[in-house]
Amino acid sequence: MNNMSTNRMMRFALPVALENLMNQLIAMFVPILIGGISGSALAAVGMGNTVISMFISCFSMMTTGGAVLLARAIGAGEEEDASRIAGQSVLMTAAMGIGFALVFWLCASPVMRLLMPVAEEQMFSEAVLYFRYMMISFPGLMVYTVGTALLRASGTTRGPMLITVAFNVVLIGMSALMIRGMNLGIAGTGAAYSVARVTAAVLTMILLVRQHGSFRLRTQHIVRPHFATWRRILRIGVPASLESALVQGGYLVGNALAVGLGTHEATVYQVLNTVYGFASYPQSICSTILVSFIGQLIGAGMYKEARKTARQIYWAGMGITVVLAIVLMIFSGQLSTMYSSDPEVISQCANLGWIILASNIPAFSINGTDPGLRAGGDVRFVMIYTIIGVWAIRVPLTWLFCYPMGMGVPGVFLANIVSLSLRALTGQIRFFSGKWIHKNV
Repeated sequence: MNNMSTNRMMRFALPVALENLMNQLIAMFVPILIGGISGSALAAVGMGNTVISMFISCFSMMTTGGAVLLARAIGAGEEEDASRIAGQSVLMTAAMGIGFALVFWLCASPVMRLLMPVAEEQMFSEAVLYFRYMMISFPGLMVYTVGTALLRASGTTRGPMLITVAFNVVLIGMSALMIRGMNLGIAGTGAAYSVARVTAAVLTMILLVRQHGSFRLRTQHIVRPHFATWRRILRIGVPASLESALVQGGYLVGNALAVGLGTHEATVYQVLNTVYGFASYPQSICSTILVSFIGQLIGAGMYKEARKTARQIYWAGMGITVVLAIVLMIFSGQLSTMYSSDPEVISQCANLGWIILASNIPAFSINGTDPGLRAGGDVRFVMIYTIIGVWAIRVPLTWLFCYPMGMGVPGVFLANIVSLSLRALTGQIRFFSGKWIHKNV
């Protein structure tokens, strides 16, 4: 990679890194406030967030499909096509988000009961209340998520970073006010997230409309469906969406099995997941860079440069991940004190710190390879081996390790490590085959 390309990548990556760092810091701070509500609040919110993550994954048909197509159109210099793709992605997101939110707001209680059949009553009530608040803000969350993904795919990262800063400032302020100041408990948590997400959605739309670089968001592209573009977005997006939804479904099963072990075990699981999230910091950064850079290079027909760039991003991110995971593994016990005052929870988290390193190495390998494969149009192959890894390997092993073998929370993570490792190996083999880079979209 020449110096000009390296400098361009660094200018692109720095705002993404700062944005993700802000998200990680907020992910560290907000659970501290939630943990003070009740002994079951953190586990209830964790379950609700896992369901929301699965719903977000269903919308990756717009996030991934729109971003990949936009990056490749920009790389090919097709401004009109890029503008249409951006507008139709926003239209699809808004329409589907509203319908989705309405249905699941009405079905909140049965959905939570299905996922938490043996949960204690307080945890169940908190989960239902939090989930309903999340559904109120779901359309705004998706417009923010898809809109910022489109901006990054076009090579713009400073704007999404500023929007994320605004989102997190509002979230922290409203959380402190509503949870601690007004003592609204779980309702305050949900309301704080709702205000922050609506604010982020409004700012995202303002930035998209004012974008006049590689594409222009015209009115007709937002209000008038163009079904040929929808089909193109869905051709890339549906396999990615199905893959992502099934991955999140696997995490949902893991959460449900952890809850079935009891409130104590569920809390340990959520605390470890929160600490694990800090070490996953490089994953989303590399994924974002891969979609934009690899998509644009492939769109411009620079296939050799695309492969070289993908490997450089992979090894840089892997090095950072390993160092960060080792540090967090060492201090996992101390970090867990921020989320629980229970000595048994803290002790168990400290003893299970090795999970952070063992999980993050294959997890980064997946996130450092799969987005490049998708940018090349190889979405179906990624979907197939992901589904096998999650539902034929992870889910059965989770049940086996947790219950018949009596491993408890470590069993949930160990099953995930086995699944992640097999998926990472398959992705590496596919990347080196080179079959992914010449796919038509």
